[in-house]
Amino acid sequence: MPHAHLAGAAPNIKHMSVVLISPAQEPALAEHMLALLPRSWPAFLLRAGAPNADDPPTDWSRFISDWPAHQLALVEEEVVIATAHAVPLSWDGVVPPDTGWDWAVREAGRGAPLVTLCALAITVAPEAQSRGLSKIALQGLGDVARHHGLQRLIVPVRPNHKHRLPHMSMADYLERRTEDGLPQDPWLRTHIRRGGRIMGVCSRSMQLAGTSADWSRWTGLPLGEDGKHVIPGGLSPLEIRDGIGRYAEANVWVEHPL
Repeated sequence: MPHAHLAGAAPNIKHMSVVLISPAQEPALAEHMLALLPRSWPAFLLRAGAPNADDPPTDWSRFISDWPAHQLALVEEEVVIATAHAVPLSWDGVVPPDTGWDWAVREAGRGAPLVTLCALAITVAPEAQSRGLSKIALQGLGDVARHHGLQRLIVPVRPNHKHRLPHMSMADYLERRTEDGLPQDPWLRTHIRRGGRIMGVCSRSMQLAGTSADWSRWTGLPLGEDGKHVIPGGLSPLEIRDGIGRYAEANVWVEHPL
């Protein structure tokens, strides 16, 4: 992949053997960035609609097509090994809304002036994990925000060990701390160590729905009975009623200084 530079896009950033490139600079990256998502995220996060059973799933390609200069691909030896998706917002309040991720997707690019960058996801290829690539991506998003004159970087963080305790509230989960007072969750701890500040819990950050047959296909579990079900990768239980499964996930709002 040639590393071209286009006007309006942040300059290429190199960390060791990894180069950060936006699809505004290199449109051919888009296909490879989207292909990484199903390799690293639970299927229901990519395929379920929100919040009604007949809603279409989120169109991740729209982030790249509408805001290519706000996305990043981490490329090593011509291979995309991680990505960072983000959208610009006009919001400049004290604490972002309780609807978190869904709100950011809905409000992306609306209003003026656009003053805040909201990170939606950082994705690392399974074979490239434990190399600190998430930290590099976070730093890259900060560079993107500064390059575009934005004043804030906020993230509806999805704690990566919360799925081990799906019945625990996110507020109680945040109380779990290490001996040095940092969050016990590794991904939250990474954000704090990079200077992030926890602003609060967004308890309805991502709301998803589908038929029980859909959920069975997405999770590989038999999910026909009404009730609450623990699902692989779920931060909270899935609730099925009358053949429709609804999932509401809490995230944690974190702000990073710019």
